[in-house]
Amino acid sequence: MSYIFSSSPIFSCSLLHRICLQTFQEDPFLMKKASSPTGSQQYEGFVVDILDYIANFLNISYVITMPADSRYGFFDVSSGNWTGMIGELTRGEIDIAAAPLTVTRDRARVVDFSQPYLEAGLRILIKRPQNWNVLEEMFVLLSPMRPEVWIVTILLFAVVAIFLTVIGRFSPWEQPYVIGSMSGIGTYGMSLHNSLLFSFSSLMWQGFRVAPRSASGRIIACFWWMFTMFFLMVYGANLTAFFLTKEPLFQSLPFATFDELARQTDVQYGFLKYGATRAYFEKSKLPIDQNIWNNIKKNIDNLPNSYSEAIGRVRNSDGKYAFIIEGSAAQYAAAQQPCDLMVVGEARSDRVYGFACRKSLDFCRQLDMAILHMKENQDLEMLRKKWFERDCFSDIQHEYMYKGIPFLDKGEAPNMAQMKGVTLKRFGGPLLILLIGIILSCLILVCEILWSRRYGEPKPVHLAEDQEKIREAVDMAP
Repeated sequence: MSYIFSSSPIFSCSLLHRICLQTFQEDPFLMKKASSPTGSQQYEGFVVDILDYIANFLNISYVITMPADSRYGFFDVSSGNWTGMIGELTRGEIDIAAAPLTVTRDRARVVDFSQPYLEAGLRILIKRPQNWNVLEEMFVLLSPMRPEVWIVTILLFAVVAIFLTVIGRFSPWEQPYVIGSMSGIGTYGMSLHNSLLFSFSSLMWQGFRVAPRSASGRIIACFWWMFTMFFLMVYGANLTAFFLTKEPLFQSLPFATFDELARQTDVQYGFLKYGATRAYFEKSKLPIDQNIWNNIKKNIDNLPNSYSEAIGRVRNSDGKYAFIIEGSAAQYAAAQQPCDLMVVGEARSDRVYGFACRKSLDFCRQLDMAILHMKENQDLEMLRKKWFERDCFSDIQHEYMYKGIPFLDKGEAPNMAQMKGVTLKRFGGPLLILLIGIILSCLILVCEILWSRRYGEPKPVHLAEDQEKIREAVDMAP
């Protein structure tokens, strides 16, 4: 091994002439291992594997120590000094802080950071509810289309029916006509009743014996048929995709986003008492972050001091406590037995972890070369999967948001574009076609009215030359 652990950093670094590193015991970055035969404490974890790789890559050795106050480091306004590992770096007591340190602007002013080795956007860690089951949607047949598409389609159905009624009332070529049959004689036209039945039968691709006879009525009917053809084709294709797509597991949750977290009051939440997450919410100008900070600062003295304490609260709260935590740490906590935790919320605050070096030491550039080499060779990604995608997450590949509810997808990723349903924007083509048809039909209707006023109205149409003959034929029928 290219490095050793020591409880006396200044003595060991000066005596052994090694680079003096400091890290922090936090799962899975640094964890205790079984004691060696000599009695010295051994460690393992994500950071240990990275340091081991860097040591071999740079052919160096260094001493690893623990911070005296067990803190990452924040600026104490009352004393005017930095605490934790950042404070020891500024005082020159250590050379490098090799820990899950969030790269922030304030920290970068007093220390140098290496290339980031892990992304760490904020997520929400909560306890998985007990009633975990598959929730079947009652109206799954309506899912291929978004609600706004259904609403617009119903409105257009009513608009077309009413417009056909108007055409039947004012168009001279839509006068009621007589139909004779074996069952009797009736007078038919584009009344409101017939217009509704005609529009609905067209939408269902069924025939109806009363149809528009004027040019304006037939034009709107043709464009309505084109609209219904596109509608049924899109609906059928998306419905097929819905049933062929693997259904995910859904869970009823008290919240699924940071916005919902800030607006609810049933579940308490918090973050580490000291650190970059607290500084982010304290200084953020975003309304959601300000709401979260205003709710948390009421009980700021009760915030947890460590991840282990916070995760314990989440597990023992019976779903009444949530913890805002970096995404990588949240994923690791949810992956541990007994698999009773889950991660929700969109990644918030674009942040990364990096190693911190004291300003007078130009060693961070060598760390950059080693970390970039690990990234290019996919070694860093392999280490991340080794420590963060295990146990409960060993067979889970993706996490998605669906209807505001997060779920973990096992196996291949579903087609989320199809699962979201057809939006009004994507269905804009058929709507535009129908709008053009309505406008064109209006123009033709005006032309028909003007034509009839100038040249006279057409004669009433009878489908039989003599109604008496029709009645006689009906009476004589067996």
